[in-house]
Amino acid sequence: MALPPPQLLGQPWTCSACLFDNWVDVKICDMCDTPSSVENLDVPMEGVVEESASVARSLNKRAHRGTEAKQGRPFKSVVSCASVKRTLKNQRRRLEAKAAKAADDKRKVEQQLEEQTSLACAEKVVMEQRLAEEKKKAREQIAEEKKRAREQSSQIACQKDALMQAGKRMITLQGMTPSFCSLSQKLPEYEAVVDWVTKAVERHRKSLHSDEFCDPPQLKVVAVKSIVSEHNLTAYWECRKHMMQKYGKRCEPLLLKQPALGVKADGHINEFFLFHGCPGDVVDKVYRSGLDPQRGGEGAGAMFGVGTYLADLASKSDRYAQPDQHGNRTLLIVRVALGRSAYMLQPTNAHRAPDGFDSACALTRAEFGSVDHREYIVYKGQQMLPVFAVKYKHLKRCRCASCLA
Repeated sequence: MALPPPQLLGQPWTCSACLFDNWVDVKICDMCDTPSSVENLDVPMEGVVEESASVARSLNKRAHRGTEAKQGRPFKSVVSCASVKRTLKNQRRRLEAKAAKAADDKRKVEQQLEEQTSLACAEKVVMEQRLAEEKKKAREQIAEEKKRAREQSSQIACQKDALMQAGKRMITLQGMTPSFCSLSQKLPEYEAVVDWVTKAVERHRKSLHSDEFCDPPQLKVVAVKSIVSEHNLTAYWECRKHMMQKYGKRCEPLLLKQPALGVKADGHINEFFLFHGCPGDVVDKVYRSGLDPQRGGEGAGAMFGVGTYLADLASKSDRYAQPDQHGNRTLLIVRVALGRSAYMLQPTNAHRAPDGFDSACALTRAEFGSVDHREYIVYKGQQMLPVFAVKYKHLKRCRCASCLA
């Protein structure tokens, strides 16, 4: 096998323009045509002779293997120096291209990983911020609900205290005397009645079968009249005395849903002040003969039988009070001894209290009953003593169910 030309064994030189390694006999760079200089001759090119010889042998072997073998002639090198240099250049370019591509691929992979990592970090930060905001909102909502609950509790407590104070002032009427006259606004009884009537209000349905609830009524008391007659007072005290002898301290206390004004008595006979709505022109008749349970339901129905219907809410009885030509309505405040009261869940057409009971209490829907607010049904007139007739009217800004009807 032939070796490279003798001049290849000399000192090679590197082009200063493109840094390409040229052979000694080449005076102009084969890559960029830059003339050689004295400085370039000092740059060595290690292993170029061995590499060029190896490449020449490989090319000669591929080019002439078949021809030389057939002719029986010895294998000779016919590859020129320029061919070797071109081959080396191509190999170097391929290697550099592969290295550049590998570096580019590595850079892209690293960039993708960095982007994915940064995206995951950003998503994590966003999720943490969102979670923190939701926790903050939840804490604020809980704080607002607690604050609202405290406010409602304080309002209920204030109303209850006011009602109890009013009840204490009204309890002093235990030794009342018959009278049929208007009360002075300076009397404590008048203030107690006004305070109770205007605060014992709740929201009611817009109509009987409607699901919409209206605002509580806004009431203004015009006048309060005492309507205690001697006949009614005597009958009530006899009934009360008989009931106290019957039950003593064994009568089961009635659990009121609303803070109705209780009357302190020697025996637990469930004695309360309750409301009853009626037309204004029947006050004189009620004063003379009291309330007649047998006429109960003539104007508004008898869902739980024939009896006198009472309520611990002024807004409940207001639904059954009929306004006159001036818009004034009438509520009766009745002192009633309920005694042992039966809880009613479903409507009935009874004409008297269930056996073993003295009255009935219609439970609300929240208590698995049939009404929105409690009603108390009394079937004997002697158990009720009408005490006050309250003349009142709705304010112009009132948006209750009666005003919107």
